[in-house]
Amino acid sequence: LKIWNVSSGSCLRTLEGHSVGVLKVTFISQGLQVASSAADGVVKVWYVKDGACATTMDAHEGRAWALASYDQGKLLATGGADGRLCLWQDVTKEKELEAAKQQDELVEKEQAILDATRNKNWEEAIRGSLELERPRKLLEVIQLVLSSKNADQF
Repeated sequence: LKIWNVSSGSCLRTLEGHSVGVLKVTFISQGLQVASSAADGVVKVWYVKDGACATTMDAHEGRAWALASYDQGKLLATGGADGRLCLWQDVTKEKELEAAKQQDELVEKEQAILDATRNKNWEEAIRGSLELERPRKLLEVIQLVLSSKNADQF
């Protein structure tokens, strides 16, 4: 799949990934992405800027003849030789929000381990290190426990 500059006639970007012929293409996400459907029923969404494939959807048995977008590409519809109409909802924002939330939770848990270590709450520091699967941090905490004057309080 190639994106061309109509004025100059030069190829701006080649999107590689379909193993068979592309049948339908549409720009989505205010032109930031391209959706394509192919003869093997696969639908792909691409980033125009770098040519990376954002997602691949195995949509149909046989050709995916029709491809249309609605609401700036937030919803894609595909129709195939198998007689099915498939609707695809863009969940990029939801995934980004979930990833950010998970990252925030991870930072909070890591901070809790540091706080517990600083406060010599060894049990909490060990529990947190185990929960986050941080063997190096666990070793550090255990070494601190063993070197602590109050090791018998553990």
